[in-house]
Amino acid sequence: APAEAPVPASPAPAARPEPPAVVPGGFGAGVFTPLLEWACRAASADSAFLLDPHGLVVAAVGSLGPEEAEACGARLMIALDHARALSADGGAETTVAVESGEVVLTAFAATASDGIPFTVGLAGPAPVARPVRDALRRALAGS
Repeated sequence: APAEAPVPASPAPAARPEPPAVVPGGFGAGVFTPLLEWACRAASADSAFLLDPHGLVVAAVGSLGPEEAEACGARLMIALDHARALSADGGAETTVAVESGEVVLTAFAATASDGIPFTVGLAGPAPVARPVRDALRRALAGS
């Protein structure tokens, strides 16, 4: 009797690529640029930026320049504050998405491993999905 051909195993589902690690205690564009570049790819965004607690750009990649990112980011930080005030649970993981023409600006808070709160902003054709936001939060927290 002819031998039966083995049934090929199903390929394992593709794992969602994880963002690059952030150097604990590091600061500045060089530390965060690889993470923001990953964020643009993962979210199909045109730009990504990271703001410090004072609204100053720490790092920015993509089509928005640092001045434009800072102007957008400052307004998004205010929108996040207002959205948190509306949230029944204090808005620990509040996200704001603002559609302006063909561009959607998405902003959310993320805390670095040293406790510094950052605002992450992305500009692209659609709001940034929760899995991408969660991955960015984990990367910034160092976990």
